Amino acid sequence: MSYADGSLPALQEVVAAGSGAVEGYEALNKALAACKTFTSSSAGHKVTGSVGAMSFPAVGNRSSAYAITINIEGVNAGADIVIFQTGTYVAAVLYEDIGTPDLQQVQAFVKEALEKIEGTPTVTPTTF
Repeated sequence: MSYADGSLPALQEVVAAGSGAVEGYEALNKALAACKTFTSSSAGHKVTGSVGAMSFPAVGNRSSAYAITINIEGVNAGADIVIFQTGTYVAAVLYEDIGTPDLQQVQAFVKEALEKIEGTPTVTPTTF
C-alpha cells in the first residue's frame, strides 16, 4: 500500500457497471473475506496488517464492510472498506486514517456515494 503524498486521511471511491461488475464485486468480497493478515513493503519500509469483517449498516441491494489495520514501522493506521451493489452498479468506498477511521465519517461517505449512484440529492459531508 502506498500513498501519493504520504498524508492521511485519504478517501477513494470506485463505481463500476456493465459486464464484469458483479463478478468484480464478488471477487473483491471473497478476497477480503479470505485475507486475515498481510505483510509487504512500501518504499523500503515493512508493512504489516490484518483484515476483518466489520459491523456496518446494509447498503444498496447487498453490501459487505471490512476493517483493515496497518502498521508501518510502529505507525498505526486503519482503513475501512465498504463494498456494495445497487441495481446494476457496484461500488467500493475506502477511507484511511491514522489510528482507527471515524465510523460516522465512513457512513457519511458511503451514504453520499450511494445517493450519487441512485441519482438522489446529496449533502457533502462537512468534515474530512
